[in-house]
Amino acid sequence: MTTPNPRDPDDLEPDVTDEMDERLVHRKLADILTVSPAEAKAWANSERIELASLIRSFKPRAGQSSTRNWLSTAMVSLPLDHVTLDVEFSMRAPATATLKYQTAAGTDADDVFTHIHAQNRANVCQDLFEELTRKQQLTYAPLVKWGKLRTADAKRHERLEDVQIADSINVLEDQFEKRYLTYEREARAEHNFSVDQPTPLRLVRFFAEEARDDVLVTVKRWVSTAGSGDNIVLRTLCNIAANRALLESAKAGTLAQEGASAIIALLNAINQVGIFEAPEVSNDTDIKNLLLQWFGSDGPLATAGNSKRGLTPREVEAAIRQAAQAQREYVYLRPASDDPLAETAFKTPNDRLMFALALIADRQMNQRVDKEQKGEGTPKYVVFDPKAEELGVHALTMVMRQYGQIAFSNAAWELRADRVKDYVDALSYKRARRQEMVFKVFKRMEVDKLLTVHNTLMQHVPELRNA
Repeated sequence: MTTPNPRDPDDLEPDVTDEMDERLVHRKLADILTVSPAEAKAWANSERIELASLIRSFKPRAGQSSTRNWLSTAMVSLPLDHVTLDVEFSMRAPATATLKYQTAAGTDADDVFTHIHAQNRANVCQDLFEELTRKQQLTYAPLVKWGKLRTADAKRHERLEDVQIADSINVLEDQFEKRYLTYEREARAEHNFSVDQPTPLRLVRFFAEEARDDVLVTVKRWVSTAGSGDNIVLRTLCNIAANRALLESAKAGTLAQEGASAIIALLNAINQVGIFEAPEVSNDTDIKNLLLQWFGSDGPLATAGNSKRGLTPREVEAAIRQAAQAQREYVYLRPASDDPLAETAFKTPNDRLMFALALIADRQMNQRVDKEQKGEGTPKYVVFDPKAEELGVHALTMVMRQYGQIAFSNAAWELRADRVKDYVDALSYKRARRQEMVFKVFKRMEVDKLLTVHNTLMQHVPELRNA
């Protein structure tokens, strides 16, 4: 007796799937592809063989009570109701979005890989790849095979693995940032802006649009002669990679928005006691003395916000220690630049003071963030915990965004509250333009075009060619 081949249309029986399985896959497929259920159903029904492949890959997890929401907890899905596509692109992060994959150096970098949700992500991607024909696997392995990412930072992600197209997403996002910074630097030189003068927010918005358009035009040129072949299993794998990048970006945006309220509240309190600018500080001792003068038991800001008492010397020391961690991470993550000022930018004691003020704002306002992994008990934790050796990745991300809100909404070391909201809105707009770029390229292009984009990007990045 011959065993039917699920990839051979002649062997596919009409009743190979039941109606419940199909409805389940249509719903999951819609969330992964970020389309309406009707569109997902139409696409799936047009590719009956691939539909059976999706059922085999999805169904084993659907019945497990501990992982009923595995699509969202594994950063696999991006439902359509979390994205605005008409008029102006925008998106919001679901409650399950996390930055756990961006675990910083010094923490348990392997924890994410042992967690059940991360394992579900690997399993579904590997299962989908196995559903491809041998020819498809050979052709598209550079694009959709599961494995270690070449763009992963070894200092943070010793074993970071994902669908290989994630490398291209990382590189293209980097290209967006580099083009944005080029426009910004040229404009600042043209208008003779001083180093301590913030870039006008109208220009931030304009440069973000220009960077997005530049990258999209470049990508369009690359794929002008590429084929237009497509396949729902391949498209699903590409979307899974894109969804993680978009969800991480949206989560970082949420943390920035939430953190801004604490910064505005603290700066308002500082301004109300007549302080509008931080003095120059030379070292951590200067920072400690200043913060105790302002926020210590006898300071004018001891009970600012929700605080019932002033900061102790040990709490100030903890804030400075954690500020140094955030400062190191911030400098490390900044895009590479040939600007000579970049050598000293963000590394001064006054910059560290701004990071410390962000942490104190979180302490005074009792700011909390989501735990990086859901299902660990308490869903949130305080950003500033004096006993913590290091900041968790969500707390760290919030503090870095808050530093930018203080430093870049003001000139020099000013501490004015009235400019923060406009700056946060401008950065949110910039983030949305980068998300729009990723969405249009990696979630809406045919897989043959994506293969061309991926190969082109990998060939044009020397450090990747030699990896």
